[in-house]
Amino acid sequence: MNKIDFEDLNNLIKSKEKVVTNVLRHIENQTTKKDKSKWGYGILTLFVTGCMFLFIFTQIIDSQNHTANEVPILEKNIFDINIKSQLHQNTLSVEEAEYKAFYDSLQHDANYAYALNKGIVLTENEINNKEKEFLGNLEELKQDPKKKEEFKELLGFLRLTEQQMIDQYIKPQAIKTAAFDQLVSDYYKKHKDAYELHVITSLEQDAMNYLSEKYPKKIANLQGEYDIPKKSKEMGNFLKIGLVVAIEDDKFLVVNNASDEDLSQLSSNGIVKKHKNGTWFPLHHVKQKIRIGDKVQVSSNRIQDTFPEVANLVSIKLLNNK
Repeated sequence: MNKIDFEDLNNLIKSKEKVVTNVLRHIENQTTKKDKSKWGYGILTLFVTGCMFLFIFTQIIDSQNHTANEVPILEKNIFDINIKSQLHQNTLSVEEAEYKAFYDSLQHDANYAYALNKGIVLTENEINNKEKEFLGNLEELKQDPKKKEEFKELLGFLRLTEQQMIDQYIKPQAIKTAAFDQLVSDYYKKHKDAYELHVITSLEQDAMNYLSEKYPKKIANLQGEYDIPKKSKEMGNFLKIGLVVAIEDDKFLVVNNASDEDLSQLSSNGIVKKHKNGTWFPLHHVKQKIRIGDKVQVSSNRIQDTFPEVANLVSIKLLNNK
């Protein structure tokens, strides 16, 4: 609850106290009434007083929920901080830095908005824990003299004090992250054996789709503000053509050069070892029905270097000649 909330609540309490005082004075002035009337007024007084405290309590609870779960999204101030911070690192060209920071910020807001849309409600304890985690990371960073100096230079570049950075950026980002963490946790409850990359990328794609449909004008205005081109879905994608050799829960395995004969004679692990390749993709966004033995062309842009590989899914195309 912020300072404004406390002031509003104090004004509300004072206003309610005046109402109760006036009611009590009115009752005291009615001395000519019968005893039954006095009993009636007593009950009325208790009722009014009870309603007053119930109303105040409700306002407090509502204010806490509002503070916990309604952090502004698509706010230019946050985009400014992210973009300027990326430019300050001086590791990318200006165009690349602005592009990366813009879409990182957009994804973060999308994750939070989508979490709220899915009914995620954070408790004060969850928010406090995530804020402590973020602030703890900041304190750990400042223990390194070099990183502390770099952080100080960044604050100067942003023209922010450390407390302003915490209040305007770190705490809001902590709340957004806590909400998305809940979404990830809910996903794992449904798919316990899911790969982390699949969970994160699938939810991020759902979130970005939701934000784009919900706030197209706001996003377009921000893109125009920073002269950011629309994100290309095919930018930097990797293509894999192969046979689906396994389907498990929310994922499917594709192996290059695998054959129908392999499927009839070997296990999926045996096929992977034989052809020395294989990639697990998520089923989350696959609309068409796929089966073991289908030949597919799969597009991805994030790959986890394991064996078999784990990759996200940008697009999939059936290549069966049927």
